Amino acid sequence: MRKCIIQILFSIISFSSFAQETLLDILPLQNGIVTYSGVAKVDSLDKNALYLKAKKWFVSTYKSAKDVIQFEDKESGEITGKGNFKIAYYTRDPYISHNITITVKDGRYKYTITQFSYSDNQNEKFAIENFPNSWAGKKKLYLKIDEETKYLISSLEKHMKTNIKDDW
Repeated sequence: MRKCIIQILFSIISFSSFAQETLLDILPLQNGIVTYSGVAKVDSLDKNALYLKAKKWFVSTYKSAKDVIQFEDKESGEITGKGNFKIAYYTRDPYISHNITITVKDGRYKYTITQFSYSDNQNEKFAIENFPNSWAGKKKLYLKIDEETKYLISSLEKHMKTNIKDDW
């Protein structure tokens, strides 16, 4: 019986060490920084086609892709931008800024969305990880950020998988 209990405890400890770290059990963390990342396969497209699709996604997603895109290198297949989205949060309606990098290779792409920061019309600006513990509604804010970021990822995934027919 004692051996069984020890094995169960070892299993629980091992499992928890592989669990993803999160902020308030909502926002995913990597090295203490809120970070969403993933790799997706798009078998039918080569690196150049995926690069163009990623660039078009930036254009269709953000008001001014020219202002958002900070770095692009077609040869390496990387586009990096700084964007933001507005969320309804009590009476503040803050903007949540973030960095997004999309890297493409033949048949797949990788996205990373990180460096989230909060700013509002009261000139308060800080990294999401440093959101004051004393603020009411912190969990609500994190849920809204998570929801909006997942919508952004879903939009990217849909755009990258959609075949554009050029039969005009």
